[in-house]
Amino acid sequence: MQALAVFIPRSFLTRRRLSGLLAAWLLLIASTVFAAPGDLDPTFGTGGKVTTEFGGDPLAPNIAFALVRQPDGKLVATGTSNHNFALARYNPDGSLDTSFGTGGKVVTTFFGGCCGRTVALVLQPDGKLVAASSTLVGFFIDFALARYMPDGTLDLSFGTGGTVTTDFGGTGGVPSALVLQQDGKLVAAGLSSCSPFSSCFALARYNPDGSLDTSLNPAGSVPGTVTTDFGGSFQTGARALVLQPDGKLVAAGVADANFGTPDFALARYNADGSLDTTFGTGGKVTTDFGGLFGNDDARALVIQPDGKLVAAGVSDGNSALARYNPDGSLDTSFNGTGKVTTGVGNGGASALVLQPDGKLVAASLAVVGLFTDFGLARYNPDGSLDGTFGVGGIVTTDFFGSFDEASALVLQPDGKLVAAGVANANFGTPNFALARYEGTPFPDLTGAWNSLSQICRTTPRGLQRCRLAGRVNVMNQGTVRVPRASFLRFFLSSDGITPETFLRQVAVGALRAGQTQGKRLSVALPIGTTATGKFVLAILDFTNVITETDKTNNMIVFGPLP
Repeated sequence: MQALAVFIPRSFLTRRRLSGLLAAWLLLIASTVFAAPGDLDPTFGTGGKVTTEFGGDPLAPNIAFALVRQPDGKLVATGTSNHNFALARYNPDGSLDTSFGTGGKVVTTFFGGCCGRTVALVLQPDGKLVAASSTLVGFFIDFALARYMPDGTLDLSFGTGGTVTTDFGGTGGVPSALVLQQDGKLVAAGLSSCSPFSSCFALARYNPDGSLDTSLNPAGSVPGTVTTDFGGSFQTGARALVLQPDGKLVAAGVADANFGTPDFALARYNADGSLDTTFGTGGKVTTDFGGLFGNDDARALVIQPDGKLVAAGVSDGNSALARYNPDGSLDTSFNGTGKVTTGVGNGGASALVLQPDGKLVAASLAVVGLFTDFGLARYNPDGSLDGTFGVGGIVTTDFFGSFDEASALVLQPDGKLVAAGVANANFGTPNFALARYEGTPFPDLTGAWNSLSQICRTTPRGLQRCRLAGRVNVMNQGTVRVPRASFLRFFLSSDGITPETFLRQVAVGALRAGQTQGKRLSVALPIGTTATGKFVLAILDFTNVITETDKTNNMIVFGPLP
């Protein structure tokens, strides 16, 4: 920042004039300082950084592997501490939220305290948190899930005492990813042994109570689970999982098909667990980046609004991204080949987020000199590095230790980015580490039902004539203005998820940051029909003309109607 010198004549130094001049000077200073995308956010923690110690064995590091953001702006990180499940919840300013667990932290021991390494976390609409890890059961390692109440206590209605383990029938299973379906079911993905000499992609789907959902692969040896063999060795496994809008699941990871070098690997599944044969070859895709050593491994996956998939990971020690068309073929509009590698100080990407403007941000380990730091890289939609982010599209963050690594990344509604991982700040014990970065702000439409009722009367001919009347408050919870009008559409739905019967469309005007507009629904139903037992969906920006932070909060549900 350039220094600003201000000369104030002595004759001006009356109290009133000094007060006014000081205010003007402060405004001038503020107007000359602009936080650039990629800069650390000084309002978070200390200078944009936070570390959290859990105590315990100094030789058993505390590492955060997953991160979620709550609607109230609080952040929950989860990982491992002394081989146990570990969670920490932070206020928006980076301080620990003492209403969660003990002093903001929770540690859960699974079966004697072995192998607990929480690698995935999802937030349910009711505020409960579900963490996925592995744990030792007998002589083998199994999938393990734990569900927590909003205060950090275990949810005793889930599994046994709040925990669940899953045996795939082989010599072990290790999860790496977890997603929540709209129906409340949970799907975990990872790896399991599929023969004495090889491992497979492995998926397990759970009902909301933690029991296995046997509608997934019902004819399998373990109904509720599915494994996919890529024909390789023990290097095969899923690392990431996304749920498509059509209910299909896509897993990404690594496979050494036909015992070759490890490659990016993807598999797409139908809702029943069968492979989707319209994707790749028989539902599977592998991608070789052609490096010197040929070691490629996908660790993160996002789905774009156009149905394309972007996988991120490592190729011979560098960050690597590949974009796929919906059929599994490489999208050659991405860097000309569908693939791009970036040497962020020789570190592979572990997390990936998609911005509303189509830009991608990957988080990784970055080797800087003899030590490692947090590394972030932002890419334009065509795969080139975004020069407006950091230095040439790359940002590194030093916690002043020898080993720092980012493993998780979330995008806030205000466009800021939060990375989580591990740091041994000041060369001490490795601890949870978070850093928040300035980003690109976007608007964010959301809303809430103010009221809705069904008014019915009987016609002289004895038929029901019903009308729906209500009001929805539409708000821009982003930090910048919604620049143009959009449409709000109302539908009837039998399941509260699927728009079925169109009711009405209304226009929503441009909205300032924080501004709310009220929109009315008043519509007559066909004579002889009612909406009793059905849901009413209000869907914002139905024609998708607004670039906003989060499209998942554009559906506002009321019901079922009495």
